[in-house]
Amino acid sequence: MASVIQPDGTTLTREVTASSESGYSFGPFTETQTGKFSEVDTDVQSGGQSKKLNWSVSPTRPLKFALSPATITTNTAPYTATLTGTGSNFTNLTKIAFTWAGATSATWLKGDANWPSELLISCDSSVTMTPTVVAAGDPSGTTSWTVTLTDSSGASLSQFFSVTFK
Repeated sequence: MASVIQPDGTTLTREVTASSESGYSFGPFTETQTGKFSEVDTDVQSGGQSKKLNWSVSPTRPLKFALSPATITTNTAPYTATLTGTGSNFTNLTKIAFTWAGATSATWLKGDANWPSELLISCDSSVTMTPTVVAAGDPSGTTSWTVTLTDSSGASLSQFFSVTFK
């Protein structure tokens, strides 16, 4: 039997199976609270108890992403845009990919040279990106861009913006 003290102070009792090698097994189960848990497992026949087990359950926030501005107009080349993302789970980003009309694209991977210099994650719900969106020699016109964020769970979301170079 397992006595589990939940983060709100309530106690749950769960059935546990003890093996002949002094191990315990139980589950699977889903916790309904986030925070710190503690547990003591008891062998109902002998009364022997395990050491206190402690673990934490952290909330899993889904990746949410909104981008601004949606349109950029400039007559300067090269031009570095300041894009602001709002949403959630930005501290768990592992990849940011920029694609646009044409044959080229850019990808920022966590830990690469562009990550710290062109990206600022000020908190889990705010990200600032500063990609170069117009290069010297680019022709005038409007380019459609896609920025895709990927978090550590593999979830991805995309937003779109356009750049008009005059």
